[in-house]
Amino acid sequence: MSSDLLVNSSAMTALLALNQTQQNLNTYENQVSTGLAISSAQQNAAYWSIATSMNTQIGALGAVSSSLSESGSLLSTMNAALQQTVTIMNNINNDLITAQDLVNKGDTADLAKTQQDIGDQIQSLLSLGQSTQVNGVNFLQAT
Repeated sequence: MSSDLLVNSSAMTALLALNQTQQNLNTYENQVSTGLAISSAQQNAAYWSIATSMNTQIGALGAVSSSLSESGSLLSTMNAALQQTVTIMNNINNDLITAQDLVNKGDTADLAKTQQDIGDQIQSLLSLGQSTQVNGVNFLQAT
């Protein structure tokens, strides 16, 4: 008994073309979904190596940018707090000069008010030191 295989060459050619089309479609779909023309080292090792290196550098630059932004926030917060501190210290200095003049004049009623004002200014300094925070860290808190 002989076995004969019936071969439809047109159907085989169409099937091969369909398989090739499907492979191309999968490749393009992968490129579109990932945004990368080369998705593995198999496709082009040199380009893959360059792309991987660049992605690593982009990640590192993102970390540096984030750190710089945080540092800028820290500097801005500390600058504002220190400017307020200088203003309060100038007010205390002025109150001390006023107190000295009041002592020289013997005016004890206004001297008590000036002393109270100095005490309030000191409390403002302590409050400023306790409330100035950046990311939960307080750099001005009195120890």
